[in-house]
Amino acid sequence: MGHLLSLLVCFPLPPEAEEKPAAPAPPLHVMIYHEPGRFAGWPANHGIWSWGDEILVGFSAGTYKDLGPDRHAIDREKPEEHLLARSRDGGLTWAVEDPSKKGALIPAGRMLHGVPPPGLVEKPWQDCEGGIDFTHPDFAMTLRMTDAHAGPSRFYYSTNRGGDWRGRSAYRSSDKKGSPHAPTTWSTARTTARFF
Repeated sequence: MGHLLSLLVCFPLPPEAEEKPAAPAPPLHVMIYHEPGRFAGWPANHGIWSWGDEILVGFSAGTYKDLGPDRHAIDREKPEEHLLARSRDGGLTWAVEDPSKKGALIPAGRMLHGVPPPGLVEKPWQDCEGGIDFTHPDFAMTLRMTDAHAGPSRFYYSTNRGGDWRGRSAYRSSDKKGSPHAPTTWSTARTTARFF
């Protein structure tokens, strides 16, 4: 009997019936920005960043105007704003921020679908001072075209999750024609970034 007991102790007992994993929750759709008479769009063009449950997304906003089924419904003769929406709870609730109040991300150039907001003037472009740490845990970067057909474009970056932005630096592609769509590679001592 002693040998039988030893064998039972040495072999694991069969597992109890395992519970089936719960089905994933259906997606939850939430409104990030909505104001009557306003248009909002192009979050993919402005950028989206996340740090755990904190999410930041950029977008354009302007006055709504029905321009027909083939055009974006933004009034071309009214101001266009570049705004940020931030969630700190994984996307359940959102607060809108206006970075132009700190002099950053000011709409400019021929890429606007509206006109620049009155009283806002983009500060002069500057050369990048270098030393950008793309690996910073709170890093965010956005690149903005001023024209769809010719460069240069400009970029801004943040190391405090988009609370403040540095830049208005010229982004010149490696394309000899100055196309804003040409791939470019930037290297620093710590990392290499490739932009398309």
